[in-house]
Amino acid sequence: MKETVIDAFADKAVLERLFTNGPGELLAVNSKAGYLKAGRDVYMLCSADLGITPIGIAVDDYAAAAAALRLSAGGRFDTADNALVFRGGVLRVQPYPRRAPQEPCGTFRTERIEAAARLLSALGRTSGLVPLADALCLGAAPEKGIAENPFCAKAYGPLVRLRDGLAHNDAEAVPMEVKRLLGLGIGLTPSADDVLCGMTYTLLHGARKLTAADVEFVNAVRRYAPERTNLISAAILKAVADGGRFEMMDNVLRGLTGAGEDGTQRLLTIGSSSGSEMLLGITIAAKLIHGRGQL
Repeated sequence: MKETVIDAFADKAVLERLFTNGPGELLAVNSKAGYLKAGRDVYMLCSADLGITPIGIAVDDYAAAAAALRLSAGGRFDTADNALVFRGGVLRVQPYPRRAPQEPCGTFRTERIEAAARLLSALGRTSGLVPLADALCLGAAPEKGIAENPFCAKAYGPLVRLRDGLAHNDAEAVPMEVKRLLGLGIGLTPSADDVLCGMTYTLLHGARKLTAADVEFVNAVRRYAPERTNLISAAILKAVADGGRFEMMDNVLRGLTGAGEDGTQRLLTIGSSSGSEMLLGITIAAKLIHGRGQL
């Protein structure tokens, strides 16, 4: 019987680590992604529709690949010759064809930031932290969001203090709020983690110069994620804090400057809620950067 061989692609930063840790295990498998652990590192097997992601290994048809490779939580895999060997076949992982990052060029525009916030508001979500979009990004009172779920009530204060600490370059105020937020919320990657992910990516790729508070924020995400949230979410946050690329977020940032098409709708397709929570984080950070009068 012919062995199943499936081609996959990953960013250079992923490939540099992927084949150095030997055998690994599948932490979780769902309809959209499979999460692999090798050594201390976690990777996400997903559809190429997501583009380049910080811990992603992309295949053209994830559902077909998961079935053919017989992926299941708790299953094992091995590595050999730039490939991952599962019980159902081999995943041959190659570098993405060279693609220059499409990072922002220009200043974030107020009307684009507000449009993103209004899009989040129009979703009508009652779970996660998206109900706070009006209060955090459009200046509305927070009562509605806080009343709708306990996560919003718990996250609102830390998010406001974090936002204000970054706005006033108060480096000492930032780490404690990051610690309070990590691991809070719904989903495989908790809501507040996704918000922090969006904020981290936007500061690192959208600001011309990081303030002392920005640096402390990114360092706090990197430092505390492994102890405050689950393995999968911590891996994504650490990869983003280390500068890993997230192509969908690049597209959103370019759209916020007017240099590219609006990428917000595509970002919303990530997970059941993760994309919207990431967009909330992007919007918060973009508004901060715009307020400083810099890219």
